[in-house]
Amino acid sequence: MIFKNTFKLLLSNFSLTYKVLFYKLIIFLLALGVSGTIGAPFLMYLAKTNFFSYFIEEISYLFQNINVTNVIVSIKSIILEIVKIFNSLDVNLIFNFVLMAGAFLLIYGFLGNLSELAVVDCLNSKMSSKTKLSFFKNLISKMFKSFAMVIIKFIVSIPYFICLGLLFYYGFKYYDVTIDLTKILVPAVMFLLFNLFTAIHLTIIAGFAPSIIVNDEGVIKGLFKGFSAISKRFLLVLSTSLMITFILTILNIFIAIFSFFAGLILTIPISYLIVNLFKTISFYESNGMRYYVGENIRTPLKKDEQDKIKDLKYIV
Repeated sequence: MIFKNTFKLLLSNFSLTYKVLFYKLIIFLLALGVSGTIGAPFLMYLAKTNFFSYFIEEISYLFQNINVTNVIVSIKSIILEIVKIFNSLDVNLIFNFVLMAGAFLLIYGFLGNLSELAVVDCLNSKMSSKTKLSFFKNLISKMFKSFAMVIIKFIVSIPYFICLGLLFYYGFKYYDVTIDLTKILVPAVMFLLFNLFTAIHLTIIAGFAPSIIVNDEGVIKGLFKGFSAISKRFLLVLSTSLMITFILTILNIFIAIFSFFAGLILTIPISYLIVNLFKTISFYESNGMRYYVGENIRTPLKKDEQDKIKDLKYIV
């Protein structure tokens, strides 16, 4: 029911996609402008090394000859070129790059994620009472709590980021030393492990934002109470999370390839909305809370009620 209702409620809440897109686009442009200004010396050095021309040529070739092998080879060659450039940098340019990257990550990674509580609040209101709330009003009113949540969420997500880093490092490393069938297996294993790590991470934090909104909890208490709620149906939420991450990963890769990345402008905010719908519905289902699905009211059974029904079935 979590999977089906996630996509059912997507259409009735689709207007949130445009609001999220507008907000994230503003933050992205702000991050790009500030980091680009700070990192002007580093960017000028990249231009002198013809890195941008090289990058465009690699991407153009990739889109003209799309297959798994070319994707892996192109990405790796770009990474090696970046490593080569970094080896030639002096201390001042390295410091300038660190400042530029730090500014971009701080602005986009931090400010860009402040919208989660506002989105979940809008979804919660629509699902619980069919009331429509203002996204931007919620964004401002929950700003301070969102700041705290983003920091805690980042700390909790560090093991996930480490796992992804190791996955891509060893995936690209062993791709060159493999032959024949193994060259196909390495990208397949990377893809499957990426989805597995993402699904586990998503399941662990699924109840975080909904718990803060639904129960009006503080950030720390919301984290623990949210996980406690999700743990009641952990395997169900995890299996649904696997399906959703698999579909969204395939969708975004497919759209990126066949639209020269332009389609990601729409698919990324849609994916963001789907993920937050999944989190909110998972929290409702785990707590046995009623919610609207269109004109119908979904009344999930709590875990203890399900256990009683199962026991009664065996008795009968």
